Amino acid sequence: MALKNNRTVAISEQEKKQEHFIRIDELEWSEKSPQLVWLKGVEFPILLHRQIFTNKDDSIRILYLARSALYYKYMVDS
Repeated sequence: MALKNNRTVAISEQEKKQEHFIRIDELEWSEKSPQLVWLKGVEFPILLHRQIFTNKDDSIRILYLARSALYYKYMVDS
């Protein structure tokens, strides 16, 4: 699911409980790794991906994609 850059997330479960949320466009990103975050208003964690596109006119667009964190939990628990 695509998300707008003004959606807010917590970067840990503790920060979610303290209601400390930041915009997804303010997160520190590594190039290829998704981030495990808690989207405001959603009770479970999600994986957030960022894709950067360069258009034909050399302008840059950023797409934020959210998906279930179940796969991540499986990989961590294995």
